[in-house]
Amino acid sequence: MNLHAEDDVISPVSSGAPEVALMPAPDADRAVASRTRTFDNARLRKDFTAQDAFLYLEDVLAPEVTARLIHSARSLLDEVNRNYLPGHKQGGSVSRRTIDRLAPFIAELYRSKELIGWLEQLSGDQLQVSPADDPHAYALYYYTRPGDHIGWH
Repeated sequence: MNLHAEDDVISPVSSGAPEVALMPAPDADRAVASRTRTFDNARLRKDFTAQDAFLYLEDVLAPEVTARLIHSARSLLDEVNRNYLPGHKQGGSVSRRTIDRLAPFIAELYRSKELIGWLEQLSGDQLQVSPADDPHAYALYYYTRPGDHIGWH
């Protein structure tokens, strides 16, 4: 589906390289909890509020979770549906259904009760996942080629 993939500035997962593919995916809830329980969440909540609902954390996820997400995103490169809308965007996307089928760890992280609870604690808001049948609940967007962009929206 990914025409002219040789133009991409990132490469797909190579067949011989990633050890992460051989390891079982981490449990999303446990992985999130093991990280977020070590944070000073009261201070982070204050920072979030003081910065007008913005917070930047360098290593919010454990290294094995980040590695699994990178591996998942790269493993989906052949599934990217490229599009171009003049004056608005050029890039590619992978749908929720494809993610669910080929990279389920991404969906598990999206639905992680630990992640949602931690974000609620930081934001002070009640968060909800999209309905199970919502095809637009999540997707991956790829801006991997020269000229790829997204306009203001």
